[in-house]
Amino acid sequence: RLSHRPESKRTYRALHTSFEGRRNDSPEHTANDPRKQVFSNVTWFHRGRLSKYQARWYDLTGGLRKNDSVEVLWSKSVVPQFILIIYGALVSFLSITAMQSAVGAGEFRAAAAKADITPTDLISLWGYGDRSGPAIGIHDPLFAKILILDDGSTRLAWVTLDLGRPFGEESMSLVRDRVRKSAGVTHVCFSASHTHSGPVVDDSYDEGKRPAWETAALDKIAIAIEAAAVQIEPANIGTGEGSILIGHNRRYLQPDGKVKMLWRNATKTPTHPVDPRVGVIRIDSLAGKTLAVVVNYACHPVVFGPDNLRYSADFPSATAEVVEGAFGAECVCLYLQGAPGDIN
Repeated sequence: RLSHRPESKRTYRALHTSFEGRRNDSPEHTANDPRKQVFSNVTWFHRGRLSKYQARWYDLTGGLRKNDSVEVLWSKSVVPQFILIIYGALVSFLSITAMQSAVGAGEFRAAAAKADITPTDLISLWGYGDRSGPAIGIHDPLFAKILILDDGSTRLAWVTLDLGRPFGEESMSLVRDRVRKSAGVTHVCFSASHTHSGPVVDDSYDEGKRPAWETAALDKIAIAIEAAAVQIEPANIGTGEGSILIGHNRRYLQPDGKVKMLWRNATKTPTHPVDPRVGVIRIDSLAGKTLAVVVNYACHPVVFGPDNLRYSADFPSATAEVVEGAFGAECVCLYLQGAPGDIN
């Protein structure tokens, strides 16, 4: 069991919360129990009710305390705030959808598509300052994945990109303006996987200087949104959450208090803080066919280092391959990057 200090003015947040706690190792516990320990960097897992969470924590000596998982009952006034990128954008839309459906505004519909946006020419790669030379080939293709959600009055397209960063505002506006007229899409959101093996993308370009590959990619994305809009159909939606530790914190705090940059962690040295949560949204047709699976996880896609000179979506590519292989050829897996910070 863990206890927080109610007199504290600290705001409890979703990640890396610090508070006082102790392990329930003996039948006797007092306020002055010498076995009391201070834990930090708590990661909370929602367990079905807003007042009930599971906590896994790192102690101050470093490393995950495996098998130390507890259930914590919070008073409603101190429930931690969950801030997940996908829930912030999509759940608000879906909540409105549910309310509107209840009053007959329209049924929930969805569609998904993808487009290969791998450059045909070999240009400089984004992500590492110590790379030398442009790309020399393709390891795996770079995709734009599209998910369209419609509640009868609002149509939203979410576009995930196998790129280091999204396109600049002017480039994104070209797509938004086009599909608003051609496909009735009122909102287009772009997010990038943050792969470090994609082409360089700039905020803006001088007139007539936008790279040919980017112009082609924007056209392919618009075409894919238009095609998906034609195929949109009534659908069901569900959410899930799991956890996995494939990332490590590259700022390793050593016993002497100094920080060492741990760019690679071949020895799997325990590090903290990391965010092990995997958020999932699945969209099925009414016939039960899986149309799309959205995966949200926080980790830099840097399996390939600066020595790699081939285009690659990195581990999100493998993630999508596994998910799409499990649910069939018509399923589209969209990878939504979380907040990787120092997690490699």
